[in-house]
Amino acid sequence: MIYDLPTITTSAPPPFIYQQSSQMGNQVIISNAQITRSAANNIGQLINNVAGVQYISGITSEPQILIHAEPALILVNGQPLTNFSQSSPDINLIPLASIEKIIITPGVAGTVYGNQSLGGVINIITKPTTDAVQSMSAVMGTPWMNQITGVSGGPINATTSYQATAQNQYNQGYRANSQQDTGQGSAALQKDYRSGSVLVNLNFMRQLENFPGYLTDVQVAADPTQSIASQGQGDYQANTGSLGIIWQQNLDQNWQMNTNISDRVQNADSNLYGFFTQKYNTFIVNPELDGSLQAGDKTMPTTFGLMFSNETYNFSSPSLYYNIQGATQQQYSTYGSLDVPIVGGFSIAGSGRLLAVETEGQFYNNDTQQFNPESSQSQNLALATIQLNDQLNQNTSVYARRAMGYQLPFIDQSNFTVNPNSGFGLQPTTSTSYETGINWQGTQLQWDAEAFLINLDNEIGFYTPSNGIPANYNLSPTRRQGVTADATYQFNYQWTLGTSLTLMNNYFRQGPDTGDKIPGVSNVLADINVRYQINSIWSIYAESEYTGSQYAQGDNANVTNEIPGYWVENMAINAEISAWTVSIRLNNITNTQYYLATVYSPGMSAPYNNPVAYYPAAGRNGMVSLTYNFN
Repeated sequence: MIYDLPTITTSAPPPFIYQQSSQMGNQVIISNAQITRSAANNIGQLINNVAGVQYISGITSEPQILIHAEPALILVNGQPLTNFSQSSPDINLIPLASIEKIIITPGVAGTVYGNQSLGGVINIITKPTTDAVQSMSAVMGTPWMNQITGVSGGPINATTSYQATAQNQYNQGYRANSQQDTGQGSAALQKDYRSGSVLVNLNFMRQLENFPGYLTDVQVAADPTQSIASQGQGDYQANTGSLGIIWQQNLDQNWQMNTNISDRVQNADSNLYGFFTQKYNTFIVNPELDGSLQAGDKTMPTTFGLMFSNETYNFSSPSLYYNIQGATQQQYSTYGSLDVPIVGGFSIAGSGRLLAVETEGQFYNNDTQQFNPESSQSQNLALATIQLNDQLNQNTSVYARRAMGYQLPFIDQSNFTVNPNSGFGLQPTTSTSYETGINWQGTQLQWDAEAFLINLDNEIGFYTPSNGIPANYNLSPTRRQGVTADATYQFNYQWTLGTSLTLMNNYFRQGPDTGDKIPGVSNVLADINVRYQINSIWSIYAESEYTGSQYAQGDNANVTNEIPGYWVENMAINAEISAWTVSIRLNNITNTQYYLATVYSPGMSAPYNNPVAYYPAAGRNGMVSLTYNFN
């Protein structure tokens, strides 16, 4: 259930929409208008100005999105885009041209969405196949990059519609040996019938990427664009494909059965830190019954669902020691939710999930130089969430909730522990959050705010402890607590001002590092953005983003120097002339030196002052895009 609040009805739609979900608290929606007017060419450029959200890329083949300093669960049309291994979800599998909106939920949602929902959820909603569109776009930028995208879709007849997207992108990269060549395509076909519909989605992505590796602070000072072969330089290539089926069946006027089936596979090979090949497959079946119960004059929205997933993973390398073969993980879960109106605008919502997990695989034994006999691990979890909601008036709603989330150990985390020959041993990470928030909407001003406290147990991290053995460990209990706020104010047709602020205190609450800051995350995030609609054709969008200081990833004891905070300014000019859309975007206008990531590395051999591996981000860069809509 999402509360029906008033919307802004001026001719210039707001870039963000704030709403409150009765099960998951505040939500921020990035509209299709913002996707167009920001001139962004990836999801990261869209979401960094939402409170609590950080977009991180640069170390692995896939970028990572954090909410409340924890990896976000990525959904596509409500279905999880999760991996059995540590590879981050391939969020760029969906071209921006195919996206209708992005819903960001900065709240723990394990009972609703399941695995990997420790900090928040990002739901990517693709455009309806019924939208009639035929368009072509071209993007060029510096350092040299080019991107070509074609989109076609719309009704075939009264009951059948389609959408197809193709895109190819080449990016030379800011640093030496950082080229990227990506091709992707998607196709969707929807068939409507009297009591429901069936939608079939196909997606494919080909990736060829070069990684420049890390630099020391001494090397960064000399030349941040250089790449050194012995410092994590390597190549990566992967082919990823997915098939999804969404079947909606109306049972009667109150009930609907929604069944989602998805199958995703990736084959990849790389020479990062040694040659390896890996393959994973994720298959999910998720039937869900949605409707409402009636108790007198009370209507109670309810959901009941089942989810089964089967994931497989194989990792093979002639030079690395953590080979895995025949790894499988099966998850069986049942979940449900119920919204109960009490009086006036006050309601109580609850949800729960029961989960059983079976994981097995064969790990390579470094001592015998052979695979160990197959080992297995069984895990069971029970989660519950309760939320109190109150619609105070037409403009204002508030909530308070206690929620739970979890993340199962990745198979390649289990294989790289302090004793890699011992098989499984890591426990699942669990989170318990306490959140309260407010949502206010008027004809010109929209804003929301939230206070949160999240306790995590058995968080998994890679670091070097006092015994000197770098590996994956279940860490001591940690805590994230703080406040977030977003606001958009539309002065008039021409001027719209937006801002977001995140203040956090992230620390170890028990163990040898008690009181130390959690590394790899910033306690302060801020954004100010403004849009000026010059006339019906031209608009200007500008933003300034602040990321606070942080310790390098893996520095649990906070022994290194903090990485200083920084501001980054971006700007876009957009023109919509009949069937043409022209955009110019400048990134990092002030040429700020900052880092995609930093990692504590006490064993580095190159000269350094701070024992940290730095991954420099791009300096000033820009791009021009041109889109023609044949409709």
